[in-house]
Amino acid sequence: GWSAETIKAFSLGYCSYDKLVQALTKRGYSHEVLGEARVIHEQLFNKRILFPIKDTSGRIVGFAGRTLLEASVAKEKGVQKYVNSDSSALYRKSNTLYNIDKVRGDTVWIVEGYADVISLWQKGITDVVGLGGVAFTEEHIQALLKKGVRTIVLCLDTDKKGQESEARILGQITRRHGLSVLVKDRDECKDPDLCLQTHDFLLTAGTKSMCDYFLEKYQASGNKGDRDKALRSIILEPSKIDRDKLCKRI
Repeated sequence: GWSAETIKAFSLGYCSYDKLVQALTKRGYSHEVLGEARVIHEQLFNKRILFPIKDTSGRIVGFAGRTLLEASVAKEKGVQKYVNSDSSALYRKSNTLYNIDKVRGDTVWIVEGYADVISLWQKGITDVVGLGGVAFTEEHIQALLKKGVRTIVLCLDTDKKGQESEARILGQITRRHGLSVLVKDRDECKDPDLCLQTHDFLLTAGTKSMCDYFLEKYQASGNKGDRDKALRSIILEPSKIDRDKLCKRI
């Protein structure tokens, strides 16, 4: 589990709809104002763990809420595991990275979930950001560049969506961005949060370069699409000697 220090560092909380309305009413907010703010009409975060989402300067711009229901029960009831704040002038999921405000170094891990970020942070990997899903945008890249990031370590979930997203991200990030990209070895580790609950394998596991990642995918599948991706990644290698060596593996 997460320590009290970690919970405080990420300002985690729990939303009880009735208590929220009661507290806001006591502070002088009218039902009309709460209605306009969609607090009354939409119990979006009710009975959920709250993850405040901050911009690069540390200002809260939105929230993510995680259900406390077991996965099987949530699926049966049609309850989403996570919900996010609506898009606004301050918050758009497509250009926000969870924990971007705490990034200080030039090497950053990229994971999918909020819990993945927090579990890695608690283990000492403090330069880590979460996508809040699998989408990775040009706005995300620019946010990382503005923070001085030069190397990205991809560590997405090992399910189909995570693997497909990883391939897309590797294709998106080219040398025109000046970013080096590595892929974390995960073996059978489904996602960082679950993995770190049982062992610290992720912390010491090796990484693959973008070329090695695509070459291994092609060698395993023999698929023409994977071959083309491998060739495109090789072309981006600055050293002719390295390019020649890599081409021999095709």
